[in-house]
Amino acid sequence: LLSITTLISAMVIGRLMDAGLDWHYVFFIGGIFGVATAWTFSHMPVTMQDPTDSSRMSMGSFLKDTLDILRRNPGYRWYTASVFVDGFGNLMATTLYPMYQVDRFHVHNTDVANMQNIASIMTLLGFFFWGPFMDKKGPLATVLVAIAVICFQPICYIFAWDMKLLYLASAFGGLAISGIDIGYLNTTLLFAEKGREAQYQALHSSFFGIRGSIAPHFAVPMMKGVGYINGFAIAWGIMLTGVWLQLISMRDYRKMDAQAANDEAILAGMKESTE
Repeated sequence: LLSITTLISAMVIGRLMDAGLDWHYVFFIGGIFGVATAWTFSHMPVTMQDPTDSSRMSMGSFLKDTLDILRRNPGYRWYTASVFVDGFGNLMATTLYPMYQVDRFHVHNTDVANMQNIASIMTLLGFFFWGPFMDKKGPLATVLVAIAVICFQPICYIFAWDMKLLYLASAFGGLAISGIDIGYLNTTLLFAEKGREAQYQALHSSFFGIRGSIAPHFAVPMMKGVGYINGFAIAWGIMLTGVWLQLISMRDYRKMDAQAANDEAILAGMKESTE
């Protein structure tokens, strides 16, 4: 539904702006929908669960215990590093994309709307692929493939000679984002200890915010120093490092899962011998 709404709104607004609609009004209308979204969230009925140990902690203890997750859960630590590094490179590249579109291809509002439409269509179609894929391969593999797919986006910009490759880049980005959307949440839940799901999500969201706050500030100085093409190449290299870290996360999770299965087998054997 989100993808369909984005598709329709981008298609309409892009053409209205080319026809003379002032962007001030576009932001004003967007703000109204943002307020409506917040109002909707505030009216969602929520069934409160029984208090967990983490909910009884003081703020300081909660923060310390949450950060300690990175020490005691190596798989999640590497997964967090993967998300941070890959996202850092992607945000650097994403900051440069619209600047490059204007400076190199002199895009119009309709061109931007077309790229958004392609991304939205691929996101919509992507959910039909990523859902079954995750059911078969698991969330860790889903994240791995999704962040590998989005690595093709800066490659398209490096070799772009006309708008066709920019449209292809939008397709890769749209396909990847749907996999990332469902993969990130389910991987966080996969690693989370029972009763500590909120802490794991809080940690995930915190690093999300940190990278989002600082990564774009590196993009423009980098571009001024090395140019667009080299900047895309650097961002691509950072993103590939994130893919490598995801492979390490998968390795550590398999070790942890195998150890848990072994411990369970030992306990089952002890119980049988006792009986």
